[in-house]
Amino acid sequence: MLRHLAVFAAFLAVAAPLAAQNYTRRAEVYGQIGAGVTYDDEGSIGNGIAGGGGIGVRFLRRLGAEFDVNAFRHERNFSFGRLTGSGQFFTGNLVFHFTTGRVQPYILAGAGGLHSRLETPFSGTPVFRETTTFAGDVGAGLKIFANERWSIRPEVRIYAGGNTPNFQSSDALVSHVRVSIGVGYHW
Repeated sequence: MLRHLAVFAAFLAVAAPLAAQNYTRRAEVYGQIGAGVTYDDEGSIGNGIAGGGGIGVRFLRRLGAEFDVNAFRHERNFSFGRLTGSGQFFTGNLVFHFTTGRVQPYILAGAGGLHSRLETPFSGTPVFRETTTFAGDVGAGLKIFANERWSIRPEVRIYAGGNTPNFQSSDALVSHVRVSIGVGYHW
């Protein structure tokens, strides 16, 4: 009986501080690293590393905004040579958190800009294509809090920018799918 009482007391000693922790701080700075695949209007143009970071602010307990910069690289080998490229997405997103506890699933959507560069070796001569245009993104992830200040952020995000083939523009459609893990600091 005394042993059960000791276990119960230990549980209360640990549970009370955890229940009192605040996982809805107003501001956050975060960084992420992952892998992604990039597409243009003709299909996949390669895989590569992707990452970025940003700052977030909560207006309400479950609703906030994030402003971030995400960079990516991609590479794909073909019989005629290797496609290589890189780019950056600059986005502002609305973020909705489904819960306010220690584990917070979230979804986000936003808009911003894209700058990308692609090098293609057609006929032995490198050809460069640059795109600077409007972009949008959607994503989903989790904020898993280690304590009140630090969280781990696994996330999947889809970015798209450029123009569809119907528009009369030289900016090609570029999309990027990224799976990443990040760390956030909240205050």
